[in-house]
Amino acid sequence: ERARDARAFTPKQLAALRVLDNRFHLQQTSPGEWNLYPVKELHAAVTPEGSTGASRFTIRNPFLSQPLRFTMQVVGEKGSSVTDITLRLNGKTLQLKTSVKAGQYIVCRDNRVFVTDENWNRLSTVDVTGIPLLGAGDNEMAVSGGFSGSSLPALHFVFSVMGSPEQLKGAR
Repeated sequence: ERARDARAFTPKQLAALRVLDNRFHLQQTSPGEWNLYPVKELHAAVTPEGSTGASRFTIRNPFLSQPLRFTMQVVGEKGSSVTDITLRLNGKTLQLKTSVKAGQYIVCRDNRVFVTDENWNRLSTVDVTGIPLLGAGDNEMAVSGGFSGSSLPALHFVFSVMGSPEQLKGAR
């Protein structure tokens, strides 16, 4: 709101902001100055193959290397869950030693990992050692964990990647 009031956006930026499919992150750097980052959301779904749920897919990052950021929802029938999820990104491992029930989320952002309920209320923090980098271009991801329930749940991922910022200055 303050950046808009300060007329910090160029006509080209305003046009890009009006496109509903475009996503951005605005960060104030000092009074009257901001960084505007383009953001892309990359989607992937993991359907378990057996109770270990081992699955592989590729994530294409159109921007520079950056720490992994994602939300992962457990989708399934009531009573189904996933425990001890292991993510392998380009050979680097992220172990999530927790249990997540159907409808809940794991959120990884700002080098922190936590579990939320279906309404995004934080339930617990997951202790991790080192968040892997998502490289520029194609990245290989492998996912495994302990899937349980009468019908095994799926994992729906949304990976969030940010591009280089444009610097904005208020006209006032």
